[in-house]
Amino acid sequence: MWAQTYPRDNIPPRELGLIYVNLGDYDKALALAQEAVKLDPGSGVDYGNLVASYVQVNRPDEARATAQEAQAHSLDNPQIHFILYGIDFIQHDAAGMEREAAWLMGKPGWEDGMVGLESDTAAYGGQLPKRGS
Repeated sequence: MWAQTYPRDNIPPRELGLIYVNLGDYDKALALAQEAVKLDPGSGVDYGNLVASYVQVNRPDEARATAQEAQAHSLDNPQIHFILYGIDFIQHDAAGMEREAAWLMGKPGWEDGMVGLESDTAAYGGQLPKRGS
């Protein structure tokens, strides 16, 4: 009803897309993320959701291109860097992971999440005994 009443509002496709993510229907979530960005191309949140949606349907190159598009329009946000870190991890790009981690360091509310993710990465790589003491 909201979308019918306000057809140019990006919130209904954004929220419905998140519901489809929770239901595991990533193709529908992607279509709605694309619609949300089309309705509000100035929304960094919607760009972040679109980047995530591309990853969820195993399209990392489009995810990266969309992230770069958001950054080119000054719509960068921490969510995008977490997602790019994940893509870099899967693609064994250590320099890319370092770049994304560096971007998030010093950002309150985000740095701790990145430290945790880097710890998970180290543990995956067999470096669990290297924990700080």
